[in-house]
Amino acid sequence: MTSPLQRRLSKGISASVVGKKFDYLTSAKKDPSECQRILIVARPTFEQIIKKAKMGGRLLEKEKSYVVYYLEALIVLKYLQRPGVVQNMTVEEWCKRIPSACKTRMVIGVKRHKTSTQQVASILLEEEEEEWFDVFYKKIRPSFIRSGKCPQTFFISSTGEPIHSVTNDIARLHHKFKLRPVTSQEARRTMETYMVSHFQTDAQRNMFARLLGHSNVTAGRIYGEKTVDNMVEAAEMMKRAMHESQPSTSRCQEVPQKPLQEETPEVSRGLREEAFEKFKKCHPLTIDATPPCLKAALGFSREYGQYVYDRWRKQQNKMRVDYVAGLLKYENPHEERDVSKALDGRPTCHR
Repeated sequence: MTSPLQRRLSKGISASVVGKKFDYLTSAKKDPSECQRILIVARPTFEQIIKKAKMGGRLLEKEKSYVVYYLEALIVLKYLQRPGVVQNMTVEEWCKRIPSACKTRMVIGVKRHKTSTQQVASILLEEEEEEWFDVFYKKIRPSFIRSGKCPQTFFISSTGEPIHSVTNDIARLHHKFKLRPVTSQEARRTMETYMVSHFQTDAQRNMFARLLGHSNVTAGRIYGEKTVDNMVEAAEMMKRAMHESQPSTSRCQEVPQKPLQEETPEVSRGLREEAFEKFKKCHPLTIDATPPCLKAALGFSREYGQYVYDRWRKQQNKMRVDYVAGLLKYENPHEERDVSKALDGRPTCHR
C-alpha cells in the first residue's frame, strides 16, 4: 500500500517532469547548428593553439585548458555523447581506437558511462579531429601529469586530476565567446528532433538511436547490438543533414575574437612549406599536369590554399619555360618558333 509520503513525492516528481516538458514545448526550437555554434566560433583560436603545440611552441596554461574545453565540446555537442563518456574515456581506450571499414573515421569505444550496461559509447572522429586529439595526448596532456600520479582517464585537468565537470568546462568555453551555454541533453534532444525529417527508413532511425546509445527499454530491445559500420553510416548521415543548416561565415564574425600572438616568420614559413609539400603529393607537379583549381586548393587548406595554388602554378610555368628554352637553345634565333607546340611536347615546325 502506498504511503501518503510516497504519493506526495510521486506527485511532486510528476509535476516537475510535466513542467520541464511544458518549457520545452513552449520554448523556441533550436537548430542543431545553433547548438554547435561554439565549435565554429572557437575553432580559429583552437587551430592556432594546436598548430603552436605541433611546432613545439610553449603554451600558456589558459591555452592548454582551451584545448581541453574544445575537445570536450566536440564530443558532447557534435558527437552527442553524454558528459560521462568524456569523463570516463581512458588512455587505453584511446590507444585501442580502430579505423572504420571505409577508412574515413577513427572509432573510439568507451565502456564506462551512463548506459554502459546496454551500450558501448562510440566516438567517430574524422581524420583531422583525430590529429587534434593526438596532439593533445602527446604534446599537452603530459604537462598536466604530476609526479607520483598516473591518471588513467584520457582527459585530465591542469592539476593532473580527472575532469570534475565536463558541463562546466563547456560552459566556460561558451562564456569566453559570450554565447549562451548549451548542455548535452539540449544538444541531443535538438538533433533527435531535427533528424526525424531526414529518416527515410526504420533502419536509419535505428542506426541513429544506436549512435546516441539510448538507455530506455525500446533502445535496449530494438537497438541491442551495434557495429562499427552502423555507427559510421549514422554519423555520415548526421553530417550530411548538418550541411543543410550550417551557418554562414558572417555569423561567426559576430563574436569578436582575440588573436593569439602572431607566429614568427620562421614558423609561418615552415607551415607554408609543409602545406605545399603535402599539396604536391595530392596534385603532382609536372610539365603536362592539369593545374588544380583554386577551389581545390582552398578545400585542401583554408589558410594556405591561395599560397599553394599560386606557387604550384608559378613552378609549373617555370618548368615549362625551362623546357621550351632547352628545346630552342641550339636553333637559329631568326627562325620563327611554335612555342605552343613545343609546350605540348610536339616537334617545332619551321616555316
